[in-house]
Amino acid sequence: MAAPPTRGSMLRDRTGFQSGSRRLWRFLLPASLALLLASPMGLSTPSAAQTPSLTTEEAKLTADDGVASDSLGQSLALSGDSAVAGASGADVGGNSNQGAAYVFVRDGGSWTPQPQTKLTAGDGAAHDGFGGSVAIDGDTALVTSAGADVDGNNDQGAAYVFVRSAGTWTQQAKLTADDGASSDFFGQSVSLSGDTAVVAAQWDDVGANSNQGSAYVFARSGTSWSQQAKLTADDGAAGDFFGASVAIDGDTAVVGAYQATVGGILAKGAAYVFVRSGDVWNPQPQAKLTASDGALGDHLGISVTISGDTALVGALQDDVGANTDQ
Repeated sequence: MAAPPTRGSMLRDRTGFQSGSRRLWRFLLPASLALLLASPMGLSTPSAAQTPSLTTEEAKLTADDGVASDSLGQSLALSGDSAVAGASGADVGGNSNQGAAYVFVRDGGSWTPQPQTKLTAGDGAAHDGFGGSVAIDGDTALVTSAGADVDGNNDQGAAYVFVRSAGTWTQQAKLTADDGASSDFFGQSVSLSGDTAVVAAQWDDVGANSNQGSAYVFARSGTSWSQQAKLTADDGAAGDFFGASVAIDGDTAVVGAYQATVGGILAKGAAYVFVRSGDVWNPQPQAKLTASDGALGDHLGISVTISGDTALVGALQDDVGANTDQ
């Protein structure tokens, strides 16, 4: 198994992802609204535009058994008073880089310095990269192993569902693509909303298009999970990396394709919106989102998020004025 690639390795890794930590910031906003932001290893702080008033660091979270090169904080997710941080470089037992994820909780306004639990895959192996992507919603967490071998397919990838009851976490399911293949790296991005999970495989070959990418939707009924749909771009092409980022809220999912050529402009990037009616996903995107001022190599779609009827799409290498890659 090869260590699964990351967005940082595809573009650039400015942090180095060493044995890490996560810092939680509290913003004191008008109308007593509080918001938490995770800032990677303290390298960046909220800007004045983001914070109308006071900013204070609330906690620094570290693994109680962490060692060098664990890469804690490579992935993050937050839901209410619970946070999940992935450490895809963690060694588990004798398995190098099998990976782990840590759950931290806030109690009475304070974050406990010791993790509530350490999550690992029940069938994990060396170089799985478990923790490369994480999501949490209430008492359900989703952690991926994009480098996991599945049924003889090297680096096909998998995602693991964990549920919490009375403070105890247990593995509920292992999710894999029903048409998965070697080097799909299923699980490079993931999102969770209630009983629905979206897991992407941006290296998936679609038809004759190498690395076009796809996203898989899974739904839970009771305690059982099943694949509900496979989402692809209706105008996808080789090397689009559709699925580099995913987000879901209710019955709407957004999938980024940061390498997509748009209007003849290479790697301008795009994001696709899909909607569900009942338990059926429309295979045709409801919309294709592109930047009105997009340019060569902007990589729109490298990150996405959605809340209700509003979607936000990142363009990592957009030039702003004279500032290259601002």
